[in-house]
Amino acid sequence: MRVCWIDFLRVISAVAIVVIHSASPYFAGAEPTTVHWWAANVFISVGKTMGPAMFVMISGYVLMNKKIPYLDFYKSRVRRLLAPLVFWSLFIHYFLLYLDGSTADFFVEN
Repeated sequence: MRVCWIDFLRVISAVAIVVIHSASPYFAGAEPTTVHWWAANVFISVGKTMGPAMFVMISGYVLMNKKIPYLDFYKSRVRRLLAPLVFWSLFIHYFLLYLDGSTADFFVEN
């Protein structure tokens, strides 16, 4: 059964996260004395504190009353998330390799 107010909070959280990513170019390119910089700073600050935290709280609320064994819970999540993770990781790796010959090396020692 769907709970409308949970869906509404999910939409607000998603919009907050999109605002974080869309306001970043204005924040990075604007002078700190301009209105654009202050507006982007406010949007990013609100989005960072509200968006991800609300997703975590919604997940906890939705999962709170379910009686699922831990192993079954993690099996279902791994099955659902592993294929997209592998696909997009390989896609980004080969895209960057094609684009400029570099790769996304996350574990490179400095």
